[in-house]
Amino acid sequence: MKNDRVNQKITASAVAVFVIAAIIALNALAAVIASKTDFTIDMTSDKVLEFSPLTEEVIKNLKDDVKIISIIPESFTDSYGVMSSLRMILKKYDTESDKITYKVEDTSKNPAFTQKYKLADGSAIASDYYLFIENSSDYRVVDLNDMVSMSDKYTFLSAEQKITSAIESLTSGKNTKIYYTENHGEKMGLYNSGDFNVGDYMQKVFADEYFSYESVNLLNSAVPEDASLLMVLAPQSDFSKEEIENLDLYLKSGKSMMFLPDAKLGISNTPELMAYFAERGVQYKNGIAADENSDNYFSQNPFYLIATKADFALNNNFVSQTARIAAPLSLAINISNENYAQPLLTTSDKGFMTDIESGETAEKSKQNVAVISEIGDRGKVMFFGSSDILSAYYMDGSGFANKDFMKNSIKYLAENGGVISIGPKDLSPVYLDIPASAAKIIIAVTVVVLPLLILAAGFLVWRKRRSL
Repeated sequence: MKNDRVNQKITASAVAVFVIAAIIALNALAAVIASKTDFTIDMTSDKVLEFSPLTEEVIKNLKDDVKIISIIPESFTDSYGVMSSLRMILKKYDTESDKITYKVEDTSKNPAFTQKYKLADGSAIASDYYLFIENSSDYRVVDLNDMVSMSDKYTFLSAEQKITSAIESLTSGKNTKIYYTENHGEKMGLYNSGDFNVGDYMQKVFADEYFSYESVNLLNSAVPEDASLLMVLAPQSDFSKEEIENLDLYLKSGKSMMFLPDAKLGISNTPELMAYFAERGVQYKNGIAADENSDNYFSQNPFYLIATKADFALNNNFVSQTARIAAPLSLAINISNENYAQPLLTTSDKGFMTDIESGETAEKSKQNVAVISEIGDRGKVMFFGSSDILSAYYMDGSGFANKDFMKNSIKYLAENGGVISIGPKDLSPVYLDIPASAAKIIIAVTVVVLPLLILAAGFLVWRKRRSL
């Protein structure tokens, strides 16, 4: 009997040890699975947490380890669902790939952490609203403000586009080299800081992008072969025959160009350029486009256009359908050959054009304010109605998506725009519009009828119990 009791105790102890060990093992296994498995169910209308095929491809093909480090305080929240969605997206990158790890760094405990990072323009990290995407040799910086676009009615999150773009840029070795023309008075003003040459200006407005810039004098030099894009921004004088020959030679090599005129000058100061552009099926009109539809302009000025996106811009995901593009004081552009060119941005059907010289209305119809010309092996050119679309006022302005539109235009032309196919996700709340008459009925039922029914039911129960 004594031996039986001893055996039972030993067996019970062994079973207890086994159960405890099994529970510990299961907990450890569950922790490992939970750390690399996303159990979140995406119930959002725009599938905010669902990765695009391009992102899936990028993270699948990673060969080196990538770290995603957030310094955004965990205590930072908002009423739009931006931060909660962003944090779930960041965790999804971690769980979807063994090559990606995500962590949060508390800069209040480690204030020196950001000192090793710089923005693309070389400036220091000045706030806690950044992500760092890094591998063993380099890094990219993503600004929270560039991931969010808001207006009165809509909230869009471009986290996947920005993060995947940073990962692709970091790991692929691709470099977007932008050359810009000089010697024609090409300048852009930046708020009250004076005029800047094109390279310095672009570096400031695209501080978060890893574009590189260099000038080229087409009078005595061809566009270098490493050019991803040639930019002609607000020239004050015309191009010579030799310059246009070098320009044509560059485009015939299959490369791309972006042209943004100083609309205040009209077209009279660049007749040679205008003649060359006409060969591509594009003709600038000597008039400023405007719109009679109040939804298509801002500042109570019909010439300060909120441009309508044409199918080409929407189909290539330059911006979302509801994004607002400011295109103030833009020259109207005519497409003379639809086989060569198509619209990017337009007025509404209630558009019109005012002649620059006479100030009178010359046309009443939809006007193009940006077009794209693609002619086989003769390259691609985007023509804009004004350099003001690149103004820092609208690039940084709340409610306008000019920065995303222009950045994606550059990436498309530079053929480095795979991530453009990742559109921003809509976080906007869905409102239930109830007619006033229906609202009155609902109020009457909930405030009057239901309380009376409950009161009546209570009275009947009281009467019944009293009669017992």
